[in-house]
Amino acid sequence: MDIVLSPRAKDDETVHILLAATGSVASIKVPDIVTLLYKASMGLPGAHCRLADHFAQIPNVTVKVMVTRAALHFFSPKDIVPAQLYTDEDEWRNWNKRDDPILHIELRRWADIVVVAPLDANTLAKIANGLCDNLTSTLRALPPVQPIPHDIPPSPSTDTAMRSSPNPRLVNLPVNSGRGDQHTVCTTPVIVAPAMNTYMYTHPFTTQHLNTLRSVLGYSVIGPIEKTLACGDIGHGAMSEPASIVQAIEDIINLPNFVGGSWPSAGDDEES
Repeated sequence: MDIVLSPRAKDDETVHILLAATGSVASIKVPDIVTLLYKASMGLPGAHCRLADHFAQIPNVTVKVMVTRAALHFFSPKDIVPAQLYTDEDEWRNWNKRDDPILHIELRRWADIVVVAPLDANTLAKIANGLCDNLTSTLRALPPVQPIPHDIPPSPSTDTAMRSSPNPRLVNLPVNSGRGDQHTVCTTPVIVAPAMNTYMYTHPFTTQHLNTLRSVLGYSVIGPIEKTLACGDIGHGAMSEPASIVQAIEDIINLPNFVGGSWPSAGDDEES
């Protein structure tokens, strides 16, 4: 597999979405997320969110999927075509000598937004504690969050406000509540959609880990929702529905500002 990816500097006039899937049974819905993103990008029926209206006016998205080994118990690579799939084995198969491309770095450079859906308890704990033992460690390779002044109040309905993006291909970024007099902003937007058993979700470690993702890393957390889980229990812990996840992507990327096949440059808003 050729892992040399087109970086953002080589603008292909698409939105680069890197979707990560982990070992939750909710990974069975990964093909639905991919399908919905591509339907939305073409303005086709079945994309029940505002994203469809915006993408109908602009170039398509490009979706790449990276998975943990356990995630592939729940779907097949052929189920996500045309999205490209990457595994831990690809990381090592394609590196033989110094100066060869490094997959997790290439994916980090390529991505405009990273979405982890589903995020299981195991990967959540790894991210929150800085572990790097598989391809989802791409998140550890993202540019570090930037502390910014406490000048934008969080939205009254969520813990996320918006701020101008330091990434010239993105119009704005989520700003999550930090500690003291600062917020944190993630230079590459990251959305995570937790999915686990109710007791795992309500465990104090999970609360601590999700707080770390929000306040230290600047990630946006969507869900989980309450429903009958795969194990038969009823309670919170189910991954948010694919349409809600796609909607969250729209809420972070200000798509109406994607004009003429390119994102506004960082200096477009400055007075001459």
